Amino acid sequence: MKNLLRCAVACLMLLPLPIFAQLQNAPTVVLLNAAAVTGPATPYRGGVSQVSCTGTFASATVTIDELAADGVTFVSTGVTFTAAGFAALTVPNGTLEAVVSGATGTPSLTCTVSSVPVW
Repeated sequence: MKNLLRCAVACLMLLPLPIFAQLQNAPTVVLLNAAAVTGPATPYRGGVSQVSCTGTFASATVTIDELAADGVTFVSTGVTFTAAGFAALTVPNGTLEAVVSGATGTPSLTCTVSSVPVW
């Protein structure tokens, strides 16, 4: 078992530094930034991810949608927020959008999606 662990550590050390750094520092993509309305369509590299949404909801619902294969239609990923929180999301490489609906006041919402390294 010790030799297997040593081999695994040695293999990681052989990775070029930029690749190793990318594994450690997964990018975060901003879908909404203190917004009250639906955010722009945003390219995302996909994979196992974490979505977080914070701010003043003012009774708003935020749904994370993904651009379908037709390149026109956005479909729900199944992730919805009515209060601050985070959720797991697994999507392919594509385009995401945070849709804000149903607000009775003036929301100010920030939503991000981050890749989660899978070891």
